Amino acid sequence: MRRNKLFLLLSAGLLAFGMSAQTTAVPYSTGFEDATDNAQWQLSEGNTVNRWYIGSAAPKDGTNALYISNDNGEHNAYSNRDYTTAFAYRTFQFDAWDYIVSFDWKATGESKFDLMQVLVLPADVSLAGANSNRVDLGTLSNFDVNTTADKMAQAGYIRLQSTNPSKAAYPWMFNQTASWQSESVEISIPTKGDYNLVFVWQNDGSSGDNPPAAVDNLSISRKACANLQDLNITGITASSATLSWAALEDVVGYDYIVAPATGTITDAQAQRTAATSVSISRLTANTTYIAYVRAVCEAGPGVWKQASFHTDCEALPIPYTENFDGSLPDGNYVMPYCWHRIAYNGKYPYVFVDDNNMNLAHSGSNFLYFYGGTTNSVQYAVLPSCVEKANRLMLSFYYKNKDAGPNYGKVIVGVMSDYTDVSTFVPLDTFPVTTVYTQTKTYLSNAPDTHNYIAIRYDDGERDGYVYIDDVELRYLPTCIPPQNLHIGNITTTSADLLWQAGKEETAWLVRYAVSGSTDTLTTRVSDTPALTVSGLTHSSLYSYWVSIQADCGDGDLSDAVETTLSFATECAPFQTKNDSILFNFEPYSTGQSFEDIPCWDTFKGTGNSSYRWKVQSGTAHSGSMYALISNQNDTTSSVVLVTPQIEIPDGSELSFYSRSGYPNSSTRHDRLVVYVNNQPALEGATRLGEVRNLTNTYRFTRFSLPVRGKQYILIEAYNYGSIYVDDILISPEPACLPPTNLRVYAANAHSATLTWTPGKNETQWLVSVDDHKDIYIEDEVVEGTPFYTIEDLPSSTQDTVYVKVQSMCDESSLSETAEETLVFTTACEPADYAAAQAGDTLLVCGFEVSGEDESFVSGWDSVAHNCWTNRQIGYAGYYAPVSPIIWQVKISGAHTGEQSLVLPPNSSYQPITILALPGMVLAEGAELELSFWSKKGQTYYGKTLDSIEVYLNSAPSMAGATRIGTTGLIGETYTKYTFDPISARAGLNYLILRCEHPSGYTDLYLDDIAVRLLPDCRKVRNVEIAGITPHTATLQWTPGNRETAWQVVVADGTDTLLNTRTEQPLITLQPLQSGTKYTLDITVKAVCDNVEAAEFYHAAHTFQTECEPIADYPWSETFETVPSGDDIFEVPVCWNILGANQGGNTSVYVTGSIAAHEGTKGLTLKINDTYAYDAAAFAILPQVTAGNELVFWYKSNYVNKPIEVGYLTDPADSTTWHRIAEYGGTTTWTRVILTLTCAEGVTQPYYGFRYAPNYTYSGQVYIDDVTVHAPSPCPLPANIHTVDSLATQQSATVAWSGSADNGYTVTFCGADTVTLQTPDTFCVLDGLQPATRYAYTVKVQAHCSAGDAFDVQSEQLMLSTACATVSEFPWEVDFENFTIGNVNQPCWLNEHVSGYGTYLFSVYQSSSWGINGNTTRVLKLTDQRGTTYTRLVLPEMNIPVAGGYDFGLSVWRRAMSYIPAEGVYILAGTDTLAFIPHNCSTVGTNIPAETESNWYTYTFTLPNSGVQHIALLGRNENGNDIYMDNLFVRSNGKVPTSLPATDTSNAAARKIIRNGQVYILHRGKTYNLLGEQVKNK
Repeated sequence: MRRNKLFLLLSAGLLAFGMSAQTTAVPYSTGFEDATDNAQWQLSEGNTVNRWYIGSAAPKDGTNALYISNDNGEHNAYSNRDYTTAFAYRTFQFDAWDYIVSFDWKATGESKFDLMQVLVLPADVSLAGANSNRVDLGTLSNFDVNTTADKMAQAGYIRLQSTNPSKAAYPWMFNQTASWQSESVEISIPTKGDYNLVFVWQNDGSSGDNPPAAVDNLSISRKACANLQDLNITGITASSATLSWAALEDVVGYDYIVAPATGTITDAQAQRTAATSVSISRLTANTTYIAYVRAVCEAGPGVWKQASFHTDCEALPIPYTENFDGSLPDGNYVMPYCWHRIAYNGKYPYVFVDDNNMNLAHSGSNFLYFYGGTTNSVQYAVLPSCVEKANRLMLSFYYKNKDAGPNYGKVIVGVMSDYTDVSTFVPLDTFPVTTVYTQTKTYLSNAPDTHNYIAIRYDDGERDGYVYIDDVELRYLPTCIPPQNLHIGNITTTSADLLWQAGKEETAWLVRYAVSGSTDTLTTRVSDTPALTVSGLTHSSLYSYWVSIQADCGDGDLSDAVETTLSFATECAPFQTKNDSILFNFEPYSTGQSFEDIPCWDTFKGTGNSSYRWKVQSGTAHSGSMYALISNQNDTTSSVVLVTPQIEIPDGSELSFYSRSGYPNSSTRHDRLVVYVNNQPALEGATRLGEVRNLTNTYRFTRFSLPVRGKQYILIEAYNYGSIYVDDILISPEPACLPPTNLRVYAANAHSATLTWTPGKNETQWLVSVDDHKDIYIEDEVVEGTPFYTIEDLPSSTQDTVYVKVQSMCDESSLSETAEETLVFTTACEPADYAAAQAGDTLLVCGFEVSGEDESFVSGWDSVAHNCWTNRQIGYAGYYAPVSPIIWQVKISGAHTGEQSLVLPPNSSYQPITILALPGMVLAEGAELELSFWSKKGQTYYGKTLDSIEVYLNSAPSMAGATRIGTTGLIGETYTKYTFDPISARAGLNYLILRCEHPSGYTDLYLDDIAVRLLPDCRKVRNVEIAGITPHTATLQWTPGNRETAWQVVVADGTDTLLNTRTEQPLITLQPLQSGTKYTLDITVKAVCDNVEAAEFYHAAHTFQTECEPIADYPWSETFETVPSGDDIFEVPVCWNILGANQGGNTSVYVTGSIAAHEGTKGLTLKINDTYAYDAAAFAILPQVTAGNELVFWYKSNYVNKPIEVGYLTDPADSTTWHRIAEYGGTTTWTRVILTLTCAEGVTQPYYGFRYAPNYTYSGQVYIDDVTVHAPSPCPLPANIHTVDSLATQQSATVAWSGSADNGYTVTFCGADTVTLQTPDTFCVLDGLQPATRYAYTVKVQAHCSAGDAFDVQSEQLMLSTACATVSEFPWEVDFENFTIGNVNQPCWLNEHVSGYGTYLFSVYQSSSWGINGNTTRVLKLTDQRGTTYTRLVLPEMNIPVAGGYDFGLSVWRRAMSYIPAEGVYILAGTDTLAFIPHNCSTVGTNIPAETESNWYTYTFTLPNSGVQHIALLGRNENGNDIYMDNLFVRSNGKVPTSLPATDTSNAAARKIIRNGQVYILHRGKTYNLLGEQVKNK
């Protein structure tokens, strides 16, 4: 190393004194061993820590190399925290030629952040190192790994690419391998001159792995002949093309070959030219060719430059067919040869190649596939040009859409004059959407004479859509062409014309037509004009006709029939009344029809901007089956208008109709209809007739007097939250005296009910009759003035059904029709009078049972039977209003006692606010109440629910003015009794109200056993608690229930009574108690009034823990075995401090089962609950122990990157006082820790423990077990117990450790057997083992010292491996049947990742589907990786007896479906590459032929060298498919090579070559096999 430093200083000094580096000629090679030559390298250091050096820290061969170092060349290492750009470069003189740059390199670094790049730059580009990973290079700004190839090319710079980059997207990166790699890269120098070969190291200052870059064995050589840089193909026709290229210097000419892509070439086919372009003729049309051109120099030819092209198509003959199953161009998303497309998204349409038997084609397996979006997705498929004009042809094909509906794009056939210009497209035929294959026929007779490219277009739709087209056929037009463009025109109120277009020049047609659905077909012959008038129609009506037309060309020559169905509506005309009346009942129309689409009707938005419209609907009509519907708008501020056809209205007419609500509830109570009449179909200028409100779920009859006559429109405007139905709109003569409408109950009090109605017009007198067929009978009683009538003297809380008749009295002799209605009402409840009740009296007990004490409850809720209760929804807090009110229901399940309870049912997103008001109570002044009830929620399936019940008191059963008493808080899943007292009642009427805002959830809320009573005078104590806890005492205290001054207190611990005394203070001291102990005491407190114990008293169990005292006796340990654990149990040992964990926050600390147990069944878990709890930390603080002791514990975690800390708090209640002593990295295996408990100077009372914080990297958990604190050990523990693999023999293995015990060690090997050995040294040899075998042992080492033995035994789980025996007996065969499934991990095999994206290794895979001939179930598998990845499997070491006398072989599954030629397996023997086996069976590999189909293939390769060597499989994955192999073998091939002919020392040495899997010797221009026999040159 001393020499290296001297050289570095010397070279730096020479450069400093002005000796500039010289330009070096090519060829050039160096191993960096020559100090004089090394001095010509310029190491541009800048101020960086990481710099290039030439020294001895990292040679591949020899003693020196070029490498990055952060310590002046002492080591090949770098500081990954320092931003760096460092250059090492040398100036070379290059001609405008091709060169080969070769070198060995290695570098680990980091991903695409810390790496080496290799550049060739003009010598005038300044190079200066920088403390940045991004620098300017000449005209190129911010050069780094992300600088694109385009930017490098624009600057004129050359960047070398690795043959095996760690990231395929960055082939210029040299990193991610710690082993030496060899590169040989061709570069092309465009212009003669001086250039710098530059090695650049850049790192980003964050993280990364050593070693950084190192380079050795650099060489630069000139190629014998330069390569062509480009090859252009122009002037392509059906039979010719022109090749051209750029001229090169120092060439004698150029060879060229043009051959079909399916063929092969030989040098004998080459033609030579001195020019730089050549025209090729006599090519075959519609054929793919490959052109080959190479330069030829004096020293020989260069490398072939290739380019492919496809000759144009000749005009196609007619007929022409295409089923898309023939040969296709290479690549994805292609069109058939000679077709053109104007694509959407760069690829649609294309031929869908069905390799998966999806059966989507009409015939065969392939089809033309269109996909279109909603905008800018129009696409064209253009057929090949034909020998005939388009207007002499007809096109047919089969098509279908993937999905049906009017919103998808449609297929259109047309013609173009320029297949590249969409503006020349002329549409001729459009096809409807269909999901079954349908044949189309398009007669192109009307195509313009100039448009001869036939195209299929797929248009935009309102939704993404797919279309399949198959079996395309072009034929000549028939002699008689069918008509086109069938349609309806010239529509009047009573007639319409059926129109069409002649296919070409036809003048006669046979027409058949019928009303759709009818079998009565009319047939007629039409001549000259292509039109037929259908008459006798009715105005304002919809019609649909089936039509079939054939052209008649004479002499029996009829065209194909064109059939279609045509629908239309006749013109509107005013509707006339019959007998002065006209009825619209919607029966002629179809359900779902919008009135926008019905002739002469209309619907439009009114106020606001509603998107809804009136439509016809079938179902609950007033008469028949159809009615007019306006769907729920969820908005009563916007309106939608329905407009009738124009009507001729006579004098003295009225309008009437029936209407109802589709969803009557609290949200639709403001829905209404506003009715108008107008002489135009608009609201502007309309006369308002009135409104219809208070719609129910039954049809209501409404009538309006019409003040106008003549041609008018009726307009019905709907303001609706829910849906509204309208039916039977009638115009009829208005009666002279109108009956009242809308008979209803206006109000019901405790002893009366008031009826009301709506006057028919302006009436003020009525005759009223009422009868309930029981107690009420009123006949023809006159009501004058206002339309109200009150029934008196009714019993309270009673439901009654009355039959009401009302007639209008227009004068003494004129009565209207009778309006009749059956009305139901319930009189109000009369509150109970408890003004005289005594203290302690029970006022209400209700369990909601069928046989209740006061009321009988049945399932559901009977508001009539229980009208003394108020059970209603008063609002909602959710986004949507409930469709119907959500109230408490009686349910026959889930009761607290008995069989029934009240339930508030679940809901999705309404959050109803519901009140339950108990029956009213009249109370005296000063009365104090107690309310109690039991409640629970049902099982929660979707997260937590937040149900609670609030209690209010009011003088009315409503929330207005109510006083809040309290709340239950969150209600749990088990019944809990809730008591509210004292409740100070008001003098007079009182209502207790339970208010619940039922949150969104999927669970019931239960309520049962409600009780109300007047509180007694001597009451139960409240707020009982245990406070003032010390290590040996605690205080029991309470709040008096009323005005009590004495109490009898009994405290028991199990069956032992600890205390039984009377006290006149509301507290008592519990003593003596044990420190650090959890107590559960049974406590009874009875109030004593007038020396009499109260009948009601407090009795409950209380659990508390006394304070802890410091640990005094050592050793102290905690194994967690006695701490309770299980689901929903969060316990820690007594006297441990967890600083607020387990309280629903981000941290949990608790004892749990086997997952946290090192030994035994339990351990301690510290957990961060929330993925985003970035600053959360979990603490587990031990009982107070003394500093200076040793802490021993075991731990593991569920993430390897999340450490655990050991330290102390100076304040046990403040986590910010934490001081870390040590940190231990995350590990998923149990790890033992021993450390001395220390603290900072001045800290007198540290609280030691553990802290776990994921450090801003998501949630996690750590497990701790077997914690011990003891005095410092008299003998130091051994450390770093490990195997010494280099000392392993075939019969023994060696284990070593570090330690300083002066009396030796006891070593115990615990595995399949147990062996105990004694040793005075820090190593131990276990012998008697089998060769090439792995042994799993737990190795325990006990240290012995003169001062005593170590307190603990150090242990480690080790895998002991004995040395491998070299394979020397053959044949050697492996079929993997005895291998373990998973990654290959056999002794003496090496399975490793070499480079690239992926992480998968070679593995053993079991599947009968991959067995050779079904005879094996386990094979060798290399799983598909994400990108370019190299993985190596090295077989056991073998001693090959004879060079060339043994073969290595294997079977490989090669796929026809693998599209990646570079994917496959290299076969390596020592340093020789025997073959490359491509995964794709159609690809030719190295010494491997192409195959015809997916199958197993067995290949054999002769091993060229004798002696000890390794055979390896090097897999290359390219994000393709899994690679499968099987049946590896090495065996004799029966060849025993003899000596070769004598070598002429004046000639070059013999050279080994491999051809087609065989090894040959090339010597003095002749080729010999391994038997020494001369063979014909290969």
